[in-house]
Parts: sequence; structure tokens; C-alpha cells
Amino acid sequence: MYFSNKSFVFPALTVSIDATTTFRLVFTRESDGPVDVFAKTLNDDYTKCIWRESSHIEPSHTELEITNGFLCGNEFFTNEIIQQSLALAQTSVRENSIYPCLYYGNIYPADGGFLMWPITREKKLYKSGKVPVGPFYLILNKERQFVDVVVSGYSNNFLRCTRSRQPPKAPESDPHSEVFEPSSMSGFLCGKTFFGNNILIKSAEIAKNKADRVVTGLLPTEYIGPPYNVPCLIWPLLRDGSLYKGGMKAPYRLVLTSDYKVMSVAILVGDELKACDKRTIYADKKHDTSDYQCFKRLFSHQQLVDAAKIACVKMNAPVTNHFPAGYEGHEFDSEGPYYTYPVRTNGAHRQHLRQDRVVINLNCEVVGALTWVNGLPKRLVKCHRLADGPVPKGFFGPNAKTVHEKFINY
Repeated sequence: MYFSNKSFVFPALTVSIDATTTFRLVFTRESDGPVDVFAKTLNDDYTKCIWRESSHIEPSHTELEITNGFLCGNEFFTNEIIQQSLALAQTSVRENSIYPCLYYGNIYPADGGFLMWPITREKKLYKSGKVPVGPFYLILNKERQFVDVVVSGYSNNFLRCTRSRQPPKAPESDPHSEVFEPSSMSGFLCGKTFFGNNILIKSAEIAKNKADRVVTGLLPTEYIGPPYNVPCLIWPLLRDGSLYKGGMKAPYRLVLTSDYKVMSVAILVGDELKACDKRTIYADKKHDTSDYQCFKRLFSHQQLVDAAKIACVKMNAPVTNHFPAGYEGHEFDSEGPYYTYPVRTNGAHRQHLRQDRVVINLNCEVVGALTWVNGLPKRLVKCHRLADGPVPKGFFGPNAKTVHEKFINY
């Protein structure tokens, strides 16, 4: 029997070992003893065990090597994915999910108050649910701060994922980069909902195959009129970019050429189609690095970045979420559109509206901050960027320029 782990192949000891055994010793042809130990995970993969002097270990954040993700067997989770999952865990309402749940296992002490949060469900970020999922989890402390990344093993055991410097190529099981984030993604922006070209192309292919089998008069429908004014085909879309199959229709429409090539995405508003904007999202984040003074409250750069990460996760969440909201007002240094999201001051995130907002662009980059100032009427104004100097006298007074936010329901 041989184990392949990307660039190396080692013989593994299997003589006189029961087939159900979940651990394997690994040797090289020249070694006098084992060079590694691999453990089987619940998804029939193998992950490399980590050498430790003690059965209880320190959290992953104490490791000093510079990495950009975690490798769990053959699954790689970028730091960005881990941060997005952490943001979901920290804002989860227990009534909507059985997670985070108490940690059980041998890695961390049972009386330590550690919690578990699933990273993914069916190759998408886990958000909520009443059914147990796995096998990849974040380990959190009782304050819901990040501790570790683990994968389920056998006999109620968990195995630590290893920090890795180089992410592997996104697997065939994730062709549209729903978990593995590419350097950039082009597509169409409808309000605050983004449809990547990859998933649209796949939906177009499915539409073409379905059209050969459906009864005349059903989907897709032929259309000629504004805003395209050329013959095209229309098929309703779901929020995740997949084709409508039945039930209540979302307002999104996939617009195809007569030979089923992606032409556009549109929003149906009443009886009118409105074309969505072509956009490209970049994974590399270039946040504004300044702290901001929001009237009497000071927000650090990191506080704004933390809020931006949560806003980014919720951008394509169910439309019942009011936030992120749309921004209307004076431009910032980076290109719009802009969105607003409440910023926490101290303690855990809360559901009620707060006075202050982070402003982000489509790339989920921090571009500024806003605050509500009291008066008749109460007004939303820009916070002062402290990198530009001290707060000018009267900055938050009657002459402060008013901006606006609007809730986007699509």
C-alpha cells in the first residue's frame, strides 16, 4: 500500500494491521523507523498527524510560521475562508442553529469551555442549521475567539489540521470557487448580490440541456425589449446562481443568447427588466489603514476590518438581512459601489442597530466610516479619518455633510 501526498510517495506499514485500523505508520525506503503517522478521517481521507510532546496542545495561533491557510487531508482552507467562517460563528444566534456546540475530544481539556463550529456544508460556508454537519470544524474558546482548525476522526476523536504555506489548486468538486477563493472573479452585480461567471456558464449549459426536453411554452422564455433590445432567452435564477426549478421565483433573471451563451443577468422590477452591472471582485484586500473618529467614539483600523469581514460574509445572505445596506453620498478614494454595515463597540456583536457604520466597497475593503449625529433631524455623516490629522473644530456640527444609506432587498 502507498500513500501519495502531492509531491512524495512513501510506503506505509500495513502488515498484520486490521483493515479498519485508522492510523498508518509511514516509512521511506532508507529509514530505520517511521517518519510520519497518518490518521484516517470520517470523509475517507488521511491527514498527517502532528508531533507533540504532550497529549494536550497549545492553540494554533501560537505557531509562528507564516502561512496562508490550513490543510486538512487534501482539503485546504485559506485564511480568508477561516476568517469568514469565524465571523459567521461569532454572529450566530443559537435559536437558528445547533452550533456552536461544546467541544468533545482528546485534543483540548473537556472542562475548558471550548466550542465547535462547522466550516462548510456541501462545499459552501456553513451558516446555520439544526442537523449535525462536518467533518471540518473551527475550535473556539468560550468567548468565540479562534483557537484551532480540526477534522473529525474515528471514535469521537479530532485531528488538528496543519498550517500550510501554499494552497493546492481548487479541486474538481469546487469548480466555481465557492470555498477556494481565486485571485479575482468576474460576473454581474445585482444590488448586493454577485453572480460569478463560472456558475452562470454552468447554469447556461444546464438550461440548454433542459430546453431540449421541456414542453414548448415553458422555460426559457423568448424576450426582445429593453434594456437589451435584441432577441434573447430568459430563465429565472436563484440567489446562488442556480436555475429556478419551481416554487417562489426570485427577481433575478439569466439572460442568454439564442445559442445559450451568457449575455447578462437582470433584475425583474414589476414588469420591467433592469440590467445588472458587470463587475470584477478581487481577493486581495487593500483596506484603508487609518483609524476613524466617529463623534465621541474612536474605531481602530482592526475594528473596521473585523466588521467588514462580517459584512462580506452576509453580502449574499438571505434578503431579509437589512445589512449590508447601500450607500448614497460623497465618494471615497476607491471605486464604488459602497455598502454600510454596523460596527460593534465592545463585547459581542448584537442584532440591534448601532450608531456607527463601516463603509466597504464591492471587494469588501474598508473605505471609510459613518456615524449618526443627534439633532433635528438626526443625520448620518462621515467619520473623521485620523490619518488626515486632528478632528477639525465643528466637524460633526450643523455643517457636516449628510449622507444616506438605503436597504437593498435584492
